[in-house]
Amino acid sequence: MSALVSGGSVALLPAFSPDAALRAIERHRVTFCGAVPTMYVLMLGHESFAERDLSSVRLCVAGGSNVEPALAESIRRGFPGAPIYNLYGLSESSGACVLSRPDDDLETVSRTLGVVIGDFEARVTGPDGEVLPPGETGELQIRGDCVADGYRLVRSAPAFRPGVKRTLPRSGAGKAGSPSGDPASARLRPGGSAARCTGAGR
Repeated sequence: MSALVSGGSVALLPAFSPDAALRAIERHRVTFCGAVPTMYVLMLGHESFAERDLSSVRLCVAGGSNVEPALAESIRRGFPGAPIYNLYGLSESSGACVLSRPDDDLETVSRTLGVVIGDFEARVTGPDGEVLPPGETGELQIRGDCVADGYRLVRSAPAFRPGVKRTLPRSGAGKAGSPSGDPASARLRPGGSAARCTGAGR
């Protein structure tokens, strides 16, 4: 949607296949490539990858799963000149709420999911809703103007908490880091099926 709002073009595929994706990138001179890590693995390993002109790609974004160090390096080599960003988001947050910083190196991209973006805030809480101190594991909560108020036709009170701006959906376990006073500095780390939050634990 952001591409459409800003006047960009979007190349859509009826279904993903590495060959179709590579053809679309080359044909439409795609500049932004967003995919889950498995899609990058399939594109990079496709027999036609080396033959494709992918020089138009200026940014590679991965979401849905962590980017392992070896894959991050492969993406860097396969799409030279295109920085790699990790993205974390929820349907309930209307998409991305955590993104890598522009100056993150490959090691940082492969170890973390990024920092809280826009007006979003993140905090890690315990079973009773208390904000946890650094080093403790608990529930990661996200707050922001784009967070949904609840689910249609579903009782959502257990999943959504009232907040100052909107609501705080439960989004898995997290680990509180050292408070910095700046919620935008909170850095999320993957941890199995959980997410680890280091930074402001507000």
